[in-house]
Amino acid sequence: MFSKRLKFLFTLFAIFFAFTLTYLPGFSKYQELKRKELEITQEIDRLKGIAEKLSKEEKLLETDSEYLEKVVRENLGRAKPGEVVYKIVPADNKKSGSERAEKHDTISVSAT
Repeated sequence: MFSKRLKFLFTLFAIFFAFTLTYLPGFSKYQELKRKELEITQEIDRLKGIAEKLSKEEKLLETDSEYLEKVVRENLGRAKPGEVVYKIVPADNKKSGSERAEKHDTISVSAT
């Protein structure tokens, strides 16, 4: 009786092991594909939002002359006749090339 039970448990274990070897790689591949599908779906949603925003801006540019004028002035730096456009450039806080070279050429030696 003990050997019948042992054979049954061994057979059950062998079936479980074969099932695991057969379906585990497929399940892992399925999980990977589901993750990729989620990433692609999120990217599609993001791109749809951008397309919708661009479509609205296109309609504004076609129908709203004030908006068109604003965009042209801001992006292209255009001005009406007689106007002067001033472009404000922030000050550069970087050190000059010679100051940087001096800093990198300095070597400190300490006596031990």
